[in-house]
Amino acid sequence: MKHTHTAEQHREYIQMSRKTAADWLNVFAGNNEFYSTYYWELLTEMWFHDKPAMVSDALRHMKSIKSPFTARKYLQKAIEGGLVAERKNPSDERSVLVELTPDLRKKLDAFFDKAIDRLLETAQSLKK
Repeated sequence: MKHTHTAEQHREYIQMSRKTAADWLNVFAGNNEFYSTYYWELLTEMWFHDKPAMVSDALRHMKSIKSPFTARKYLQKAIEGGLVAERKNPSDERSVLVELTPDLRKKLDAFFDKAIDRLLETAQSLKK
C-alpha cells in the first residue's frame, strides 16, 4: 500500500497526539486515574450532548465497556472525583440524572480550544 503522507508528516501527527494527551491529563491536574479511554468516552460524550443524562444513557457513552456494572463503577468514580454531579430527576423522582460539573465543563472547553489550536497548527506545518 502506497502511503499518502511522508514519515515526517506521520511524526508531526504523533507529536500533536502526544501533546493533546498531555493536555488531557492536565484537565485532571495530573491525576492519571482519569486518564483512560473510558473517561474520555464518558466525559466527551457528556460534554457533546450538553444536558443532564439518565444514568443508563451515561453508561452507554462508555462504548468500550460491555458490562453496565463495570461502566457504573467508572461513573461512580467520576462522581466521587468531582467530575460529574448527580441529582434527582425532576420528571421522575425514582431516577437520577448526571451531568458534568461546571468546573469540569470549563476545563473541557479550554482543553478543546487548545486541541483545535494544536490541530490547526499541525495542519499548517504539514502543508509545508
